[in-house]
Amino acid sequence: MFQEVQERFYRQQARILNRATMPFVETGLVGIHLPHWEGIQQQHGFVHGGFVGMIADSAGGYAAMTCT
Repeated sequence: MFQEVQERFYRQQARILNRATMPFVETGLVGIHLPHWEGIQQQHGFVHGGFVGMIADSAGGYAAMTCT
């Protein structure tokens, strides 16, 4: 199941655009790393909240997949 979770994650087009990686997958726990780079910053130089929300949503969904 863990390999399937990572394979699905790496097929996402949004993941390619935001340069996110999934360094680990465990039962009920998924780590997604979103690097801070200019393309996802808001006007004050911080990571835009929309990207943070997208990563949190993906991590929760993929973590749930490991529990089935």
